[in-house]
Amino acid sequence: MDAARFRSLFVDESREHLAAAQTILRGFDAGIVESDATRELLRHAHSLKGMAATMGFITMAELAHAIEDRFAALSPSSSPAGPKGLELVRVAIDSLSRMLDRIEAGASPEDPASGVLAGSLRAHRTMASWQLDLELTQLAASAQVRVVHELVLRLASLGRVIHASARATSSGAGRKASVRLLLASPVEAERIDALLAEQAGLASWRRQPESPRTSPPAHRTRAAGWVRVRAEQLDHLQDRVRVLVAECARLRVADSSVHGLARVVAEVRHGVRDLDLLPFDHVRFRLERGVAELSRRLERPARLEIENPETVLEREILDAITEPLLHAVRNAVDHGIEPATERAARGKPPEGRIRVRVCRNSRQLTIEIADDGRGLDPVQLRRVAVERGWLTSAEAMRLGDCETLQLVTRPGFSTADRLSLSSGRGMGLDIVVESLAKLGGTVRIESLPGEGATVLLEVPASRLRVPALRVRDAGECYLLPLAAILRVEGPIVDDSEESAWRCVSLSKTEIHSNEANVRRPRVLARGADGPIAISVDEIVGVIDPVIDPLAPPLSRVAPFSGASLLEDGTIALVVEPAQL
Repeated sequence: MDAARFRSLFVDESREHLAAAQTILRGFDAGIVESDATRELLRHAHSLKGMAATMGFITMAELAHAIEDRFAALSPSSSPAGPKGLELVRVAIDSLSRMLDRIEAGASPEDPASGVLAGSLRAHRTMASWQLDLELTQLAASAQVRVVHELVLRLASLGRVIHASARATSSGAGRKASVRLLLASPVEAERIDALLAEQAGLASWRRQPESPRTSPPAHRTRAAGWVRVRAEQLDHLQDRVRVLVAECARLRVADSSVHGLARVVAEVRHGVRDLDLLPFDHVRFRLERGVAELSRRLERPARLEIENPETVLEREILDAITEPLLHAVRNAVDHGIEPATERAARGKPPEGRIRVRVCRNSRQLTIEIADDGRGLDPVQLRRVAVERGWLTSAEAMRLGDCETLQLVTRPGFSTADRLSLSSGRGMGLDIVVESLAKLGGTVRIESLPGEGATVLLEVPASRLRVPALRVRDAGECYLLPLAAILRVEGPIVDDSEESAWRCVSLSKTEIHSNEANVRRPRVLARGADGPIAISVDEIVGVIDPVIDPLAPPLSRVAPFSGASLLEDGTIALVVEPAQL
């Protein structure tokens, strides 16, 4: 088989299996165990093993096989034995992810350490939960109690009896009793069977996996299907649909009977547009893995939280910001989060917190990476900059705190005292700055010493879907983002209540007197210096357009932040009220 042809497909599908496995492990951590969680983990490990073996990645297949072996003996709702068991599986998944990174880069995934990890997975015992239904021989009550007591003591040598219940009925020949025990044990099922077989006083017995004590989800939806499409093909399809929309608009002007066709074309356009959008949650697995791996290596407990993970972004932007984001969150662990002992001395919880918050508007995408670590001290940064020849003493004294914080984004600048696997090379936030510069974006640093630091990534929005109000003025069509609008008013005569408001005409973008505009519809919006009244000829309605950025030099012309090709073929400019 020509492995190169299928390498990209293998990497994508393998990442999906690993991401699903990580989600199940998070459920184990939180104590949320669905009835088939272990079976799902087993399925993902089995699929990954088969795919890796087919591609000839034997080391990867062996490690996936070890994960599969680890869960094969468990009941459907059981979890690995305690935190250590979960941690071993996490380390294995991280190792598989690193192998995928090497495969994607065209290198060999072979990793000698994976053999040791596979051995540890198989050696570390797992806890399976068994339900034992026992029928006792007809004996006196005291004799039956002794039998059950003896059996519980013997089972305790194989694991832990976590529940027991009994039911008894009396007859002339003695008392008939049934006992149900729940046993958590890491030993093979055959050893449990052998112990029960040799136990005196048992008339019969049956062993079966413990029934899940957690209720299955009330509503279980069928897994969504996926069809893989090359990015170049999707881009070409979007371009062709744009042409189709424009041609349809021209046809509608010439022939009013094509309104049905126009509606279908609009639906196709919306569908194709959504194909190119992905939720920010798509990169959660890589960010969580980066934080978990580094915090484990540095022995600094840290957790990652993501706000607004459902925010939808264009595929191209999401792909471009993933690596900068990974650098930023790892930098927060490396330079921000303190060791647990230091955090305790400062009155902080032992586990550090890294929060990623995603927001967007029609003009830009903003991602905030904030940690509750030691923060950045401008005084220390200036001292380091002088000691290492970055600044003279005079330059350092003239530098304000905000400018000083930006020093950490310079290539080669590092406050680390020694070189390690993750520190001392001055390669961290400068990579983030360089990557965002290629997108026309910027990086800002904010910090309070002892309380934490925040990295703000700002990227100009590309094609995004932003709810907007469509208006007309002097024959031209404009879009006003709904987020900036306070309210809409029809033509009015008495304007005494808001006579102090600035009134702006979109067609001229200049200030007019209120009296000249009181008989026109107005949109009351948030301006840079307070509310403003935007005077228009017609308010058309609310739409959900695709916003495209303006290319230079138009991108530097205020107050326009983008443009959209509407369903009727009209090109509408997006107006930012704050820039009027």
